Amino acid sequence: MSTNTHVAETYSAKTQKFFRKRLKDLHARFASQLRGEAELVQKHGGGAKDVYEVYGDREMRAFETDSCEGLRGGEVQQISLREVRDAYLEPVGKAIEQLRKDVDRPLRVLEVGCGNATNLMLLNQRFPGVAFSGIDIAEGRIAEGRKYWGERLTSVELAQASATDLSLFADKSFDLVYSVCALEQIPYSLGDAVREMVRLADRRIVCVEPVFEFGNEAQRLYNVVSDQVRTLLPELVRQCTTVERHGLLPTLHNPLNPVGLLVATP
Repeated sequence: MSTNTHVAETYSAKTQKFFRKRLKDLHARFASQLRGEAELVQKHGGGAKDVYEVYGDREMRAFETDSCEGLRGGEVQQISLREVRDAYLEPVGKAIEQLRKDVDRPLRVLEVGCGNATNLMLLNQRFPGVAFSGIDIAEGRIAEGRKYWGERLTSVELAQASATDLSLFADKSFDLVYSVCALEQIPYSLGDAVREMVRLADRRIVCVEPVFEFGNEAQRLYNVVSDQVRTLLPELVRQCTTVERHGLLPTLHNPLNPVGLLVATP
């Protein structure tokens, strides 16, 4: 497994203080859970789907106008949601550009856990001629995306399905299969989701997801307390032929959630 050129962040004194405070808070939350004062394990899946079904269009409106606390260049600062989204989609765009050079027909690309299809809207505008598809477990979220983005999703195929069962697609149906901060929500079904992505991808898999191994102490404890996926890297190593690239992205939406890049050959 080859490494990329990522160099670990050098945090400023202000950012180090941020992580020390968050670590203290997370230790307190974890101790509370262990004493039985809160749910020890909050399983994601059905509950998350119910929440997403009633999201409405607030995610899309926030994407266009809002900012968030993020980590960039070792500093915690306010970053626009559009800039964060661009940073997360950059490796997907690079994979598409590379595959376009290697494939002499329209590319077929699938997003697993596409939500309201904002990622697909942006990529569809950037790469005309690529056949984009997306699936999400929340049918209402897909419908809201269709309504909000309108003609900007023209030709994009969207379907309601679980990431763990994509039997509506045949083997090797797509040149590229990718996910962006979606697999993090299925810690108890990750193996099945990765298996489906490997089955469907003919050439490349790109995961822009929190990666437990890339985090500092506060970030790892956040993953534990939040009960998010902590086995994505070993799962890809186990199921894929090669993990070609791995490392942190330079811009993080949540400083405590170390979003990384994993590029694999199925």
